[in-house]
Amino acid sequence: MRVIGSLGKVFIAAVMGIAAFAQAPSGLTVKAATNRRVDLTWSGTEAAYTVQRRVLGSGSYSSIAGSVASASYSDTGIDPYTTYQYQVIANLSSGASLPSNAVTVGPPPSGFTTAAPAPGPEGGPASNNYGYNLSVTLDDNGDPAFAFIFYDPNLDSDPADTRIEFRSWNRATYKWKDVVHVVANLGDTGTTFHQVLSLAYDATTNMFAIAAENGDGNLLLYLSSDGGGTWTKKTTIANENASTSPSMAFYNGTIHLAYVVDHEGLKYVTGKLNADPSTWQTKSETKVAGVDRAQASVTISLALDVNGNPAIVWFANDLTKDYNTIVQFWKPLGGAGPVKVLDSQNEPSGDVAAKLVFAGLNPRMLVAIARPDSVESGRTVRSVKSDDGGTTWAAPVQLPPEATGAQIILSIWRWTARDRGRHRSDRTAGRIPGCADFRSFRGPTISSPGRRATWRTIYRQPGTTRCFQARFK
Repeated sequence: MRVIGSLGKVFIAAVMGIAAFAQAPSGLTVKAATNRRVDLTWSGTEAAYTVQRRVLGSGSYSSIAGSVASASYSDTGIDPYTTYQYQVIANLSSGASLPSNAVTVGPPPSGFTTAAPAPGPEGGPASNNYGYNLSVTLDDNGDPAFAFIFYDPNLDSDPADTRIEFRSWNRATYKWKDVVHVVANLGDTGTTFHQVLSLAYDATTNMFAIAAENGDGNLLLYLSSDGGGTWTKKTTIANENASTSPSMAFYNGTIHLAYVVDHEGLKYVTGKLNADPSTWQTKSETKVAGVDRAQASVTISLALDVNGNPAIVWFANDLTKDYNTIVQFWKPLGGAGPVKVLDSQNEPSGDVAAKLVFAGLNPRMLVAIARPDSVESGRTVRSVKSDDGGTTWAAPVQLPPEATGAQIILSIWRWTARDRGRHRSDRTAGRIPGCADFRSFRGPTISSPGRRATWRTIYRQPGTTRCFQARFK
């Protein structure tokens, strides 16, 4: 009798286990996800369900809703920059069912991510032509989207088929969306030594835009209203002389675009994005005595302060000194003229570039420029800030030297009310020996810090295997 009873208990337990498995919710899916809400749906016929959640990479699940009466649930108690995993359990009369499948939802993972692997083998011809002129912006969730150049994709040595590629992040599927071909037949733009495209996003109209310089020296403006899935051309900005180095931003449906025209200098364009481009206004840089016009074919930068007011930074030759390059800062909608940020100290400046951002109303800038005050050879990238809106600027601070085989790294910063959502982009080439936490990448890469983290970039000191960590705050 005892043996038969034990077998009976085993049989009953097995039946109950099979029932729990059979009644477990299935097909758990993230229907939609933003940085404020996650909508879940699943299949099941039970009267009530328990929704469980955990932070990705943590331990056990915790219940966040215990008596959900339908096969759907919306979680509004999320942190915008935390990645979560969800599962659902059916509430059975005999107890809890087995859990459903798990789903992951959130922003891109922290650390370096190969966001758009180059086609073909690593180091192959296509890989070498892939990922030029990377431009990154943040969508309404604070997630990155980026555009870049694929030079001569058919590898026939004719750059006529050079195209712009676009990619963005999908929180609901927790992966990068498919690469979208924005425009082909761009011409020979990938071999330039300055930025030839600029990507921007407008949260008011849910519109992405790309301003790009083509091989004929014109600027093309393309728009997407469906999250980057399809693109249409808004306008072509043509000048008698070549237009170069576009930099663009949006605010409340208004476009702010800066570029440089050969022999004419800096141009600033603004207007409503949904209006006819013929109604947009164009303004030229304010001339400063002893300073030449903005240099063409050099990377400039436009950024907006917290109130949506634009500022532009560019490079110009000093007419009073030999070999001196001046970095100029200007608010085109204000009454004041350009302000000198720094100069090359009468040093041939070499390849120059700048990236401007705002912390509230105060500008912050990364500048790549050669100066004789470098404490170590190869240190050309400097951080400089203003705490009075750009009227005066602090002394520049040098960053560690650029890694061998990599392009100059210019960070993209964005401050939110909670000082989060910052992303950095670069295009690296090759491996840095001796840096254990640096890996080789193909194509554009994205790095996203953790919560309230500072940026860390890995460098190698020339001639050694020491690694530097550059922190941007």
